[in-house]
Amino acid sequence: MNRKGEVSIGSILMVFVAIIVAIALLIASAQNLSVTSAVRTYNTTTGDDTVTLAANGARIDLLGQELISTPVLHNASDNSGLVINVANYTVGEHVSTSTGVKSIFIQTDAAQFASTAVNITYTYGGEGFVTDGGARSVIGLIIIFAALAIAVVTLSPTLRNGIMDFVGRMK
Repeated sequence: MNRKGEVSIGSILMVFVAIIVAIALLIASAQNLSVTSAVRTYNTTTGDDTVTLAANGARIDLLGQELISTPVLHNASDNSGLVINVANYTVGEHVSTSTGVKSIFIQTDAAQFASTAVNITYTYGGEGFVTDGGARSVIGLIIIFAALAIAVVTLSPTLRNGIMDFVGRMK
């Protein structure tokens, strides 16, 4: 028997629980937003870090899951810094035999470069990267609409119960 201007405890409790659950889901989704759309650059030429190529015909896993740019390799073993010809190696994506997830690999295709230290530069998408550009733009909208839905769930029962009339009477 609600009369206009009275707020029921049940509706306040329902709104409170809905808001808590929705905020928990929203925070979990928003934390992964940068992971799904961030493009990163892997560059070993700026530091002391190098990659040692595997034996001829063998692959090693590199950082990232989605290869976005064409990698460039520089010879780091003799400090010449010369660019290694692309016919001597293959860089691509595969399901890693060591981890079981998609990763970027480099395969040595010329015996002369087996076990050679190289500097490598490429752009990649990390774990969970969304490859489709349209999907990446929609992901941000999902967070916005979720926040709007939380606002509607919060305001709808209070406006329906006449809380604004109740607040007006308190003046």
